[in-house]
Amino acid sequence: MKHGGHRPGAGRPAGSQNADTAAMRAALSGLLEGQVAVAITSPLLACATGLFGLRVVLIKMGPEGRIATRLTRLYAAIGWPIRSTK
Repeated sequence: MKHGGHRPGAGRPAGSQNADTAAMRAALSGLLEGQVAVAITSPLLACATGLFGLRVVLIKMGPEGRIATRLTRLYAAIGWPIRSTK
């Protein structure tokens, strides 16, 4: 049994046009033009939402425990201390 190499009939037939044309690339570029800002903004929004959500959980839970203590210190270091409700 032969492994690798050229297989008869594989690939695009000789002389056929490439499907990827300049017009298709321009159309795709036009479609994605407004999406770049969304692609940059969405991870930042997800991080900010996580930061606020984690802060709410820590306020409700209190600073007890190893991970909660570390996160409480982290919030205090960035200037956003968590005051315990207990």
